[in-house]
Amino acid sequence: MSVVADQFGGPTFAGDVAKTLIKIVSQIEVNANCCWGVYHYSGSPHVSWFQFAETIFREAQEQGIMECSPVLSAIETSCYPTAAKRSANSALDCGKINQVFGIKQSDWVGALLRIKHYI
Repeated sequence: MSVVADQFGGPTFAGDVAKTLIKIVSQIEVNANCCWGVYHYSGSPHVSWFQFAETIFREAQEQGIMECSPVLSAIETSCYPTAAKRSANSALDCGKINQVFGIKQSDWVGALLRIKHYI
């Protein structure tokens, strides 16, 4: 399986996004004059799609979800033609959400370790 290795981002577990939104809403309910605006939120650490795929398959195998992992091959974006333009680095700066709401980036690796509870 070929996976792009030169594009980076912060994978984010949907459950962590939901928890974050609940925290923000709770703080706004207490202080309606809270700072409104655009806030970025994503998982950490930032990884390539290839590293993300490696981790997913390794954890799936270790948790008994898959018997064996596929053989992965790291490729460059230029080797994966797609009509959509992709940023080489889509990692988000989550400093503002941390500063204003005290919310830190989620640990996507930790979420993978807990995934068996959701299946």
